[in-house]
Amino acid sequence: MAQVDIKTKEEFQREIEGLESKQKQISKCVEVHEKLEGQLNENKIVKEELDLLDSDTKVYKQTGPVLVKQDVDEAKVAVQNRVSYISTELKKQEKVIQDLQKGQEQHKEKLKQIQSRLTPPTAQKA
Repeated sequence: MAQVDIKTKEEFQREIEGLESKQKQISKCVEVHEKLEGQLNENKIVKEELDLLDSDTKVYKQTGPVLVKQDVDEAKVAVQNRVSYISTELKKQEKVIQDLQKGQEQHKEKLKQIQSRLTPPTAQKA
């Protein structure tokens, strides 16, 4: 019986470690997701501003320490491509977070099962 308890306790410890690992991964993914959301909002604002400009307006883009003249239409396309890319990355991150949360729930369920095996049944009153 003691051997079973030791194995069960080891299994319980592995599940706890797995749960903690999932929680850390989720935390990192949420940080990335928030960063992407910030970039997306920033690029949407830039897109709105570019949409207000006439096609003959001078637009400059920063390339390193230098400002380079750019056509308004080119700038609009570049910003639209960034918005699309960031949106795609956001969806990927959301999927990863969902998968990690499912894994986290599985660890929690296993922990409940193991805990029920570790907890001795209560004596029934006669």
